[in-house]
Amino acid sequence: SCEVKRDPVPEGPAMSVIVCSYRGRSRLERCFEALVTQDLTEPYELILVASGDDGSAEFVRGQFPAVRVLGSASRLNPGQARNVGVRAARGEFVAFIPDDGIARSDWLRLRLRKHRLGFPIVGGAITNGTPLHPVGIADYYIEYSRLLPSARVLAEPSIPYSLSFSRELLRRLGPYPEDTETGEDTIFNKRCLESGVTVGFEPAAQFAHLNLTRLG
Repeated sequence: SCEVKRDPVPEGPAMSVIVCSYRGRSRLERCFEALVTQDLTEPYELILVASGDDGSAEFVRGQFPAVRVLGSASRLNPGQARNVGVRAARGEFVAFIPDDGIARSDWLRLRLRKHRLGFPIVGGAITNGTPLHPVGIADYYIEYSRLLPSARVLAEPSIPYSLSFSRELLRRLGPYPEDTETGEDTIFNKRCLESGVTVGFEPAAQFAHLNLTRLG
């Protein structure tokens, strides 16, 4: 079971960042290079939930020793991986980023500032990480047109994405569903909205997505 349990630790970092990755060895270096150089002055922690047997966990342990690595030889569904990371997180707030996401240097600082204004959920933007490739541009607009860096655009969808959460909210409304190969965030984010929680949008909190650049 991946049921999220209460953590008795009273204090911890301001933010926890969880990267869930399946066989992501080729993508993780750029992802963590951006995360370890965030300009947030408050303490934050980085957690990798790596599944598969491609050496991702060993690579990150060697290259980025400050990252807490949770490895699984068998594949974890996205919801399972998220729940593993949430259980390990000690931060007041928790953010997720994909292994093919490159966070802007102020990504965490801007999210935390918005959270500290009283929002238990903060929505950010995703930018195009392949701006010079026609296939990458098409893939970006197909997948992320609802997450352009505009407060109006971010607030339009009935279910928001690219969210960070207070850790207490994750525990209260969790866990993520574990029996689906995709859409676990849609289910959980809808659950958050149905609970009446207000989302604060920060379009300047951005990461660039490395889109697909090959057809098929």
